[in-house]
Amino acid sequence: MPANELGFFQKHTEKLVLGVGLAVLLGAGATQFLLGKPNAITLGGKEVGPGEIVEQVEKQVKRLDGKLNETQGPVKAFTPPAYTENFAKLYNRPVAEGQLQGMLSGGGLEGKLAVRDTPNYPAKVLPSPPVTFNLVVKTGHGVLADASDAKDIDSVSAIREIIGGGRPADFPYVSVRGKFSMAQWRKRLESSGTTADDRIDKSVWSRRLAVTGVYLVREELDAARGQWGQSKVVRPIPGQFGVLPDDRPQLSRGEADRLESDVLGQQAEIRRPSFPTLNNGVWTPPDATNRTYTEEEKAQIKSLEAAIARIQKQLEKLSGSSSRSSRRPSTRPSSTPPSDMMGPEGPSRRPTRSPRSTSGSSRAEREAQKTQKKIETLQEQLGEKQKELDVLRGIDEPGISDAGMGGRNPGLRSQDMQGAASGMGASGLQDGKQEDEVQVWAHDITCKPGHTYRYKLVAGVFNPLYRQTRLTKKQFKENYDRVSIGPDIQALAEMPWSAPVVLTPRYEYFVTSGNYAEKRAEFEIWTIYDGVWQNEKFPEVLGNEIGGVATEDASGGVPMDIGKILLDVDTVSSTVSGGSTQIRALVLDQKTGLIETRMINDDRRSDRLGELKEERERQLRERDGGADGFG
Repeated sequence: MPANELGFFQKHTEKLVLGVGLAVLLGAGATQFLLGKPNAITLGGKEVGPGEIVEQVEKQVKRLDGKLNETQGPVKAFTPPAYTENFAKLYNRPVAEGQLQGMLSGGGLEGKLAVRDTPNYPAKVLPSPPVTFNLVVKTGHGVLADASDAKDIDSVSAIREIIGGGRPADFPYVSVRGKFSMAQWRKRLESSGTTADDRIDKSVWSRRLAVTGVYLVREELDAARGQWGQSKVVRPIPGQFGVLPDDRPQLSRGEADRLESDVLGQQAEIRRPSFPTLNNGVWTPPDATNRTYTEEEKAQIKSLEAAIARIQKQLEKLSGSSSRSSRRPSTRPSSTPPSDMMGPEGPSRRPTRSPRSTSGSSRAEREAQKTQKKIETLQEQLGEKQKELDVLRGIDEPGISDAGMGGRNPGLRSQDMQGAASGMGASGLQDGKQEDEVQVWAHDITCKPGHTYRYKLVAGVFNPLYRQTRLTKKQFKENYDRVSIGPDIQALAEMPWSAPVVLTPRYEYFVTSGNYAEKRAEFEIWTIYDGVWQNEKFPEVLGNEIGGVATEDASGGVPMDIGKILLDVDTVSSTVSGGSTQIRALVLDQKTGLIETRMINDDRRSDRLGELKEERERQLRERDGGADGFG
């Protein structure tokens, strides 16, 4: 349609629409300004226009000023949120939970931007260390001394909890000494595996050839059934440094490095831990003078001593005949060269051989040579027998049985004595050389008087795979926190036990007199108190509990209640004494329910009673510093 034919509204449609819209907006705005408060804000729960703001602010200022000037009570404390602690927790959280298995971003580049690299490391062959050998066992009785300084307080307190809190702190103990073959352990590490890939690299284990801890495995004899009980691990005494195979400390990298450094640097104390300080002498290592022997070992010692005596007698006889032969004249020319052939250190050149003598006296010379050969053979046999006897007696280590080791020197600590005995420094190495055999020992202070035990001595060694990362997942899990390893179960089971160790009972008693007509008897009771055997006599009648508290004449206050009851006093005929009548006492053991028979004449002449008296004298001399050593 031509433009000139359009009407007014058709020509101005857009302008009319814009005008109507503008009119609506103007009307709405005018309504807001006239009827409402378009720029109002909410203050104190109500709307406030621009013109009212100053007034409202002044009201709030006056209200707050009034609150500050009130004297009704203090302003309540306001605890701000723990912004610092919360931030630290957030800061330490990982960027993502778990491990990154896929890519960080989904677009742009092909493939994974971050992957978890798991190389296929070969499994390493980890051999088991050897068991100890040449065990020597000793028993003794100690009196625990008080802590000498602040560092000892915790360990002494822990020991008192084990032995009981009474004073004086008397306790029995067992010490076991043996050898560990470091050479065999090295050989196992060198020969483990079949290829270089499954063998632990020497650079890893050679710097970790160390003992991490020494401990005991113990079994107790059930006297009623005559059977040994279950095996029990006896851990080191409190205060002694060592890490056992079952210990898996969770340590940081720095803590793990320090632990490894401590183990390597304290080998002397780990291998031969010091004994607690005693009030009744100085502890000495097990040796020939105080060890416990089996019946088989006693028979071997007796046989070896007889063989040595026989060889010595033969040597004396041969030496006498050799001396007589040496006094016979000989026409053999001297082999000493002339003086012009001698230099300051001996002959300057090989001397000219003299012609052999044809004299008949050469027969005496041959006899002398034959005798000398017999002497040398016997001397070799004597040395072998003596060495075997020394091993049985536990004196194959130089210095262990030296008299100076037992000196009661208050200024000499037991660890100083141990270092002197073994010739070891702080690192445990002799003159910086690799050791083939190392001496180790451990102690048991949890044993009970009157009980019978047997022991195995175990040495744990440093695990060469400790803190190693280039391992299979399984080996990493098993060895990363495993500091110490010990013999495998089969080797430990096959390891021979020590000789049975029978501890002295808490009380020993003897019937020293009795009256059949009056049904009474007198008992002499012995017990160790403050490290010394104490004795007292107690007259008892039928039904009485035997013993009591020792009088002041025998160091008053010593408990001597032996837990037994006098049942009867009667007479029996003795076949040994030609049918003579003897008085006997029947005693009931309240703990076991067994009835014991004691012959008065036998108790009076008892060898054990004499031994107790001698031992008491020795203990008194040691306590007073008049004798060396303490067993």
